[in-house]
Amino acid sequence: MYSSINIENYRNIQKADIKSLNKVNLYIGPNNSGKTSLLEAIYLLSSPLNFRACMTVIGHRANGLQVTHKSLISNLSWLFNRQNINTPIKLTGEIEEKKYQVSLSSHKYTQITDAGIRATNSQDLTIGKLIMQFVISDINESFTKEIDFSSAQRLSMLGSDAPPLQIAGLINSHWHSQPDVGIREFSTAEKNGLFPLCLQLMQEFDKEITDIKIILDEDDQPVIHFKSEELGLYPISIVGDGYKRVLLTTLTLASVINGCLMVDEFDAGIHHSMLKRYFEWLIKIADKYNIQLYLSSHSFDALSVLTELDAAYLASINIYKILKSAEQTDFICIKGQDAASAINELGVDLR
Repeated sequence: MYSSINIENYRNIQKADIKSLNKVNLYIGPNNSGKTSLLEAIYLLSSPLNFRACMTVIGHRANGLQVTHKSLISNLSWLFNRQNINTPIKLTGEIEEKKYQVSLSSHKYTQITDAGIRATNSQDLTIGKLIMQFVISDINESFTKEIDFSSAQRLSMLGSDAPPLQIAGLINSHWHSQPDVGIREFSTAEKNGLFPLCLQLMQEFDKEITDIKIILDEDDQPVIHFKSEELGLYPISIVGDGYKRVLLTTLTLASVINGCLMVDEFDAGIHHSMLKRYFEWLIKIADKYNIQLYLSSHSFDALSVLTELDAAYLASINIYKILKSAEQTDFICIKGQDAASAINELGVDLR
């Protein structure tokens, strides 16, 4: 479990230092303040020398659209902070008093002309090579991986050259609204033998569910179906966004035991009447399976639900209010109990 995280030059975060991390960490702030960037940075930190992690981050921003080789390279350039476009990304995490750092730097393409070779100077930072480095500070050991985009290597086949710091999962804010919602994640869970656990976690949220299956519809397309004693089998398309969100969270939670889970706009699709139950369920599962949570939100409902939680839940929560300036992103830490008191007794809007 991370105790602190430092981020430099990642997307719109030039510099950020986050200390005193808790089991559950909720980040609040306005649009474009760096909430999503923070969650992505933690995900990349947790997966050193793993190019697939970069592809996952880019794919989430693409809203489910196919990412081509050309667009992948273009999107990679946007991982770098635009104010320091030629400066490497540095992500540092502390686990049990040991510091680990992941850095990303790039080389531009060169163009061969009649006059010889010259480097491109595009502000879009057209990447020719990505250098990934993983440093273990305490033993002064480092590992490097280079990815050359001008070669014929299949980028989708590039795995990791180092074990993960933390097994990590990343859920974006619109994942539950995709037309093939949950199919890939469900299939992966079954393949890895995690389906019984997924069903158990889902039943802890709704005890009426007796089974979850993939069934082909009239057009031979796979569709997730729930089963209950009252309704029998019914397709995921007839349930609300809240249940879709819970299912996708369940499928991901089962794959990150003893790791960390990042959920962007964690309350997206969840009606305020169900939010307390969802939040308590999420915290309880995270505690049971030793999963550190990083959640983002900008809704008042997500904060007001703190006033309804028991002290035992609040003790595991830290709220971080994001204050952004031109050169620094500050994360002001507020303990869960203090945040609940400020909202309940003083009517403070912490956003």
